[in-house]
Amino acid sequence: MKRFAIIAVVLIVVIAGVVIAVPSLVASNLTRERITEQIAAWIGRPVRVEGEPVIRLFPQPSITLEGVRILDASNRPFITMERLTGTVRLLPLLIGRVEVGAFDLESPTIALRVDAAGRSNWAPLGAVGDRVAAAEGPAPAPALPYAPPNPQTLVLPVDEVRLGQFNIRDGTITYEAPDVGMAEITDVDLEIAWPSTSDAATARGSLVWRGERVEVRASLAEPLELIAGRVSQGRFTLAAAPVSIRFDGEVGRRDLDFTFAGSADVTTASFRDMLSWVGQPMAPGATLGPARVAGAVNWAWPVLSFSGATMMLDGNEGSGAFTADFGGVRPRLEGTLAFDALNVTPYTSAFQADVQANGVWSGAPIDLPVLAAIDSDIRLSAATLTIGRTRIDGAAASAVVTNGRVSINLGEARLYGGRLSGTITAILDGPVLTAAADFALDDMNAAPALTAMVGLDSVAGTIDASLVVRGSGSNWGDLVAALEGPLTLTLVDGSVRGIDLAAAARAVDPARAALENSEAATAFTRIAVAATFGDGRVTMDSITGEGAGYHFDYSGWGSLLRQEIAGSGTIWLTGPDEPVALPFAFGGSWQDPEVTLLPIPAPAIEP
Repeated sequence: MKRFAIIAVVLIVVIAGVVIAVPSLVASNLTRERITEQIAAWIGRPVRVEGEPVIRLFPQPSITLEGVRILDASNRPFITMERLTGTVRLLPLLIGRVEVGAFDLESPTIALRVDAAGRSNWAPLGAVGDRVAAAEGPAPAPALPYAPPNPQTLVLPVDEVRLGQFNIRDGTITYEAPDVGMAEITDVDLEIAWPSTSDAATARGSLVWRGERVEVRASLAEPLELIAGRVSQGRFTLAAAPVSIRFDGEVGRRDLDFTFAGSADVTTASFRDMLSWVGQPMAPGATLGPARVAGAVNWAWPVLSFSGATMMLDGNEGSGAFTADFGGVRPRLEGTLAFDALNVTPYTSAFQADVQANGVWSGAPIDLPVLAAIDSDIRLSAATLTIGRTRIDGAAASAVVTNGRVSINLGEARLYGGRLSGTITAILDGPVLTAAADFALDDMNAAPALTAMVGLDSVAGTIDASLVVRGSGSNWGDLVAALEGPLTLTLVDGSVRGIDLAAAARAVDPARAALENSEAATAFTRIAVAATFGDGRVTMDSITGEGAGYHFDYSGWGSLLRQEIAGSGTIWLTGPDEPVALPFAFGGSWQDPEVTLLPIPAPAIEP
């Protein structure tokens, strides 16, 4: 009962205070002046109100101003809104003072502009600006006079300017600058709480940018430090369909740009869609799907860097550091990335599909937009690198792209037990691509390698090889046809399945005996290949081989465009009797070659 009596007394006092304070609130013109003076002092801009104020006492005292306009230094609209409603603080009202604790901005348009000299129309002025100036030292005279606070109102010290809550409903923010043109954010619905200049500020709500709704959560520990050009601890979350971004760290300001240093996590269901959303249109494709990067971030325009980062793209997970510089003619990307397992098959398959999209691949024009769009210096390593059916272990490579020129250096790799090294260079000059490759391979296990790479499963042994080729063309067919250079290959201590030369040496009909047992195999000690690329084919100038009881030689060619092979040679069977010559033909396709033993010519009859 006693508690109820206390509550009742409090209610009576509050109601009485409101009744006493109502005359000061109902003096609408005075209230309007005080509100506009308060806003003008904060922002440092003249405030104009077109309509008469509307007073409401319940459920909470408030005043609504129609047609509010705030101009910038050049007398152009800075902030305009259909109406501004100020919710009056109750306790100051009890002593007859009108003090607004929350502002509701209905359909405001905030026009942010930067001129050709780099001057913005939102430079901090007014009471907040004075607080910043007090922290920084003497400041020059304001660029634009603003309405001073009414002497009858309570003027707070600059160290403690009381602000409050700002609720934006159905707002629009435009940004205009010489380097970016015009950008617009619409459907802005935000609740911004900044009780006073010494308090933290928070914001929550949503907005629409480029057709996508973005949920916003943000906080700044020391907003005035940020306004003064120093740093404040801050955190924010931006969540939209194309991308989600979380940041926690220091936020700073350098001239007109913000800087960020802390930890960040960026996640997207489609990297391709995200790039299109931020202004880098991408054609539809099967790659550049789910992606994520998380780590220590540092952003100071025009440079973005991640360190100690983990990343994922299209299922490939890695770690490392990278820096992107957007200040040049083309963006420049530098970094070191490491992967346990890197599968690039989806990218090579997508590339093949693009090349073959409009017909035969050989007639497709060479289109490598990445060479013209970006410069890069990337160092990449992968415990396992998968390209189609080919697996490369321990790959360490660097890729440098500069002004349409790409250079790839494969410093170290293991290819089916062998050591692989080499370089690739390519220069795109208009529609013409000039490419060169130089590779060396030692001690590769032939059986799994040839099965995986070309589908040839009948040859075993150990391969050493070297390749140097160069060519140029305006379409892929012309480029392949123009390739020229030498190829050398040595295959040792192996076998060829499907040929039984041991049986042929003992048989009356060697040709039939050599091929009648398809499961048999012929061992060899060495096969040496000397070939040359040119005129759209690889010419086998000389292929020689030897094994127990035989040796052979062969010459022929293989078409690079049609993937056909043709040639002939002779196998010499040696034994206790006279050597037997077995002529043969080699033909078919790269994937399914055929060996045919030809009839042995009858010995010449002496006249």
